[in-house]
Order: sequence, then structure tokens, then C-alpha cells
Amino acid sequence: MLANIFTNRLFIGALAFFVLCVAGSLLYMHHENQKGAEYATETEERVRQWNERQKEAPPAEVPVVEQPEQVRHFHPDGTFHAEPRENRVQESLPTESASALIPAVSPEAAVWEEKPDEQAPYHPHDDLSPEEHRRVHAELKQYGLKLDALIRLYEQNLADLQAGRITPEESQNFLDRTNPERDSLIANIKRLNGE
Repeated sequence: MLANIFTNRLFIGALAFFVLCVAGSLLYMHHENQKGAEYATETEERVRQWNERQKEAPPAEVPVVEQPEQVRHFHPDGTFHAEPRENRVQESLPTESASALIPAVSPEAAVWEEKPDEQAPYHPHDDLSPEEHRRVHAELKQYGLKLDALIRLYEQNLADLQAGRITPEESQNFLDRTNPERDSLIANIKRLNGE
């Protein structure tokens, strides 16, 4: 009876198919193990290179803005300044009742006099009309707000990296994605400030 089983063509075919399946799964498992080991080696190499870069160059310090109104600030007339305030007096916008007391002046009635050099240094916006001046300062304000939001994202990325919530590669990918936007914002701010 056992001899009949081994001479049966169907049994021989099924046995050969089973052996091929087992051999194929073993080869596939070996291939996947090698692929995983190569990936782990590549990852370790990237982390090692990143750590060496961090040791070589001092880390770019993200400015900690404790009181944003003391660094970049806007005046009630919409003027934006990137340098710190000289006075610490809280500026406030006029209320409706106070603004009703101030007479409206049309742009045509405004007299623009040339400022002597000893009174105030030249500012790139001195040559602009009132409408252009408002438009430039509105754009500056918009770019300044976007830059502040981006700085907060950089700080969050750094905190996540230090806490281990993201990998160095994820942090670098974030920086690679956002650095062009930061450079564009800074270039636009410099352009509008006449630098």
C-alpha cells in the first residue's frame, strides 16, 4: 500500500509542489531578513552622519521670544519694526470716541515736507505715497505674522526632536520643506524695508 502511494503520479506531483512551496518561502524569508538588515545599516549610518554634523557645527539657535512685543512690533499706524522697542510704554489704538474727536485729513491736504538729515535718518518708505505706505506696511505685517508662525513651528520641531517624538530624518525633512518658505519671507521683509 505504501509502495502504491509513492508510485502514484498525483502524490508525487503534490509532494513536489509542497517541497517547492517550502523552499520558496524559506528563500523569500532569507531575502526579507537581508533587506531589513541593509535598511537598519543605512539608518544607523544616516544617524551617525547626522550626529557628526551636529557635533561639527554648533546648532543653529532658535531665538526664544519671551515677549514678542519687545522684539518685532507694530505701531498703531501699522508701522512694523524688527528691532527692539526703545520704550516700554504699552501702545494702544484710539477708541471710537477718541477717533471721532480727531478730524479726518484727506491725502490731498497732507503736506509732505522733506525732512532734514539732522532730524531723522532717511527711511526707504519716506518716498512713498500714503496709500503705498499703508500697503507696504500691511504686507510687512502679513509677512511678519507668517514668519512668527514659522518660528513657532521650528521651536516645536526642535522640542519634538529633543523629546524623541520624531526622528532626526523627520526633523531634517521638515527643515528641508520649510527653509525655502523662511528664506522667501525674510527676503520679502528685507525688500519691503529697502534693505
